[in-house]
Amino acid sequence: MISPPPALPPWRKAACRTLVVCTVLFTLQAHGQSDLAQDRDEKDVARLLSLISRHYEKLEESKKTQPSEEELAARGAAKQDAAKLATIPFSADKVRLNGSEGNTALAHMTQRLSDQSIPESRRDLTVICSIKTHLFGTLIASENRSLAPAGKNQYIARIRLQPGKSTLRVGDDLWEVSLPQDMNAADYLITLYAPPDQEPEFHVFSVADLLGEEKPHIPAWLPPGIKLNPSTG
Repeated sequence: MISPPPALPPWRKAACRTLVVCTVLFTLQAHGQSDLAQDRDEKDVARLLSLISRHYEKLEESKKTQPSEEELAARGAAKQDAAKLATIPFSADKVRLNGSEGNTALAHMTQRLSDQSIPESRRDLTVICSIKTHLFGTLIASENRSLAPAGKNQYIARIRLQPGKSTLRVGDDLWEVSLPQDMNAADYLITLYAPPDQEPEFHVFSVADLLGEEKPHIPAWLPPGIKLNPSTG
C-alpha cells in the first residue's frame, strides 16, 4: 500500500504561492514590455514615414519654382548676349515694340533670369491672355492664349494677330495694339513681366521684325513651344 506524500509545511506552501504569483507577474510584465516596445516601434515607423512624406512633398513643391539644371544652363548661355543688348535705350511702358526694342525686351528677361536677387516663381502655372480684334468696328477674331512661364514672374507666347485694333487682357489688366488695316495677319511675341505688387510690363512685337535684326537675341531658355529660326521665321 502506497503512502500519501507528506504534507508541505505552511511556510513552504506560502513560498510556492509567492513563486507562482511572481512568475505570473513577471510574465505579464514581460508581455507588457513587449507590447510597449512594439507600440514604440510602430510610432517610430509612423514618424519616419511622415518625415519621408514631408521631404518628398517639399521636393515636389520645389519643382514648381526652382529651375532645372538644363534651364539654369540655358539662362547662362543667353546672359552674355543679353548684357550687350540691355544697354539699348528702351521704354518699359511701351506696348508695341519694333524689332530692336523686342530684342532688348528679351534681353531684359534674360537678365532677370540671371539675377539672383529676384526670387523664383511658380513655373507650373500658365497665364491666360484674352485677345479680341476689331476691324472697321466689327469683331473679326477672339481667342484665349496661354502664356508659358519662363521663370521669375515672366511669361511669353507666340501668337498670330490680325490687322485692326486688338485688345489683350490678362486678369484685370488690359492693353491695346493697332495694326495697319492693309497688312496681312502675322506672328507676334507677347512678353509679360508681372512681379507681385507691381505694375505689369507687357510687350508685343513682330517675329519678323525681331528676326530681321542684324543679331537677334534668341535666348536658349525659350519654352519648347516657341521656336524662332532666323532663316524661316
